[in-house]
Amino acid sequence: MRALNERRNSNELQKEKIELKSRDLINLVKQATAILKSEKERGGYEKLTVRRGLVKIQDTSGQLVVIGDIHGDLETMLKIFEKEDIPAKLNEKRTYIVFLGDYIDRGELSLEVMTSVLRMKIAHPERVVILRGNHEGPDDLIAHPHTFPYELKMKFGSAAPIIYLHFRKLFNAMPHITLTSSGIVLLHGGVPTEAKNVDEIAMANELHPEKPHLTEILWNDPDETGITGAYPSPRGAGKIFGENYTDEFLKIVNGKVILRGHQAASKGYKVSHNGKIITLFSRLGPPYWNSKAAYVVHPLSRPPKEVVNSIRTIT
Repeated sequence: MRALNERRNSNELQKEKIELKSRDLINLVKQATAILKSEKERGGYEKLTVRRGLVKIQDTSGQLVVIGDIHGDLETMLKIFEKEDIPAKLNEKRTYIVFLGDYIDRGELSLEVMTSVLRMKIAHPERVVILRGNHEGPDDLIAHPHTFPYELKMKFGSAAPIIYLHFRKLFNAMPHITLTSSGIVLLHGGVPTEAKNVDEIAMANELHPEKPHLTEILWNDPDETGITGAYPSPRGAGKIFGENYTDEFLKIVNGKVILRGHQAASKGYKVSHNGKIITLFSRLGPPYWNSKAAYVVHPLSRPPKEVVNSIRTIT
């Protein structure tokens, strides 16, 4: 009987420990979601303005750090943070860091990646931008394989569904595009081929699914064969778009170069459309084949077309 009571007490303590962790996690996610919503409501900050789903970095000094897809690779992300001394630079207000989305799925530490990024956003909201990727996409367009809910189930048991619902609210509050005043455009997938103006791009979330803008921003890929136009993507969502659409989009947003994620690259990055698109992939390990993870550290005072020289890699 004593052993049975001890086992029951142990199980109750373990359950209490898990529930406490789940409450802490829910509070963290709710706090980050509230910040994202507040930024949209009040227009952001002095040098980082927010207009619906569009964030603009108005500053022309300091550094811009850009990190592509992480997909649960906490180790590589922390190596980048350490190598570039990101926490110190954020504290000193010398750096803006933009994440291009796809924090979750495929890697076993998606939750830890997500919480690390959210803590950074909460601590430095005016310096950290967490863009939406297709793996954080809208409720009617879930990427596959979507392993994040199963990871939550393994780590939190019966509390997982409510935790996941709070993450869904967070994903729906994320912005989907960032512009710098010098003309660097940052998004996850590709250009929206049917958008006619900046207003439509900023309102892509509200216009979804009647307009394809959000789907294309999260899912599109640049064509590598030299076609003009666009065609359906083999991913099952979005399009493959030609350089002519890149040119049209850059005119609409007054941009010079696009930094995007979404695709693995053998060296961690690749350049498309005559240097107007740069793909960054910032994770290592299976199921991808890249030998390096890439990211960008670019002085905001330098021309955007020099951003290709600001690519750094880690192995």
